[in-house]
Amino acid sequence: MSILLSPVDGSLFTTSGLLQGVATMFLDEVVFAGLLTVGLMITFFAGLYYFLRKDMDKHP
Repeated sequence: MSILLSPVDGSLFTTSGLLQGVATMFLDEVVFAGLLTVGLMITFFAGLYYFLRKDMDKHP
């Protein structure tokens, strides 16, 4: 499923119907999977940092 936010020729269409957008970019499963992967990695490392920081406070 690809969604075209704003085509170059100015017409308002997508592969799934009408959509009025502001940027020219195809959003599909690969983009969503990539964003999800980056978000999960950031969350994991933030949690690891938080855990290590709390553990260092307990055991100086």
